[in-house]
Amino acid sequence: MSPQGLRAADAGQTGLTVPLDTHPSAAATARRAVGDALRVFGMSDELVDDLLLVTSELVTNAVEHSAGVDHLELAIDRDALLVRVYDRGPGLPAIRLSAPGSARSRGLRLVDALATGWGYAEYEGGKYVWAEFTRKAHD
Repeated sequence: MSPQGLRAADAGQTGLTVPLDTHPSAAATARRAVGDALRVFGMSDELVDDLLLVTSELVTNAVEHSAGVDHLELAIDRDALLVRVYDRGPGLPAIRLSAPGSARSRGLRLVDALATGWGYAEYEGGKYVWAEFTRKAHD
């Protein structure tokens, strides 16, 4: 599954789109919707936990560092899961150094550690940040 080539109608994929707003509750809204979808498909607890943490981090980053959050997309196919969070911010994501003992600036480190891959792409009006998980790595 190519993060840049994802389309809702790709053969063999199931998708979910969650509208979001720029509010602190957006991460909880996204976690609830993604968690419900993953449980319907019988995903392992470890995969659900990892994907929910990454979803929360990506949405929180978009809320805190962008001009507005648009929506989240989740794609599920036989081999992988892909989450993309769309925002209207001009800044691009980067892993930052955090001060020892600080609870901040660790989000993308967690994404990098848990996801099979992650990245971003620009689109007209903003960008999306994506994270992919291979199902076999979590079986």
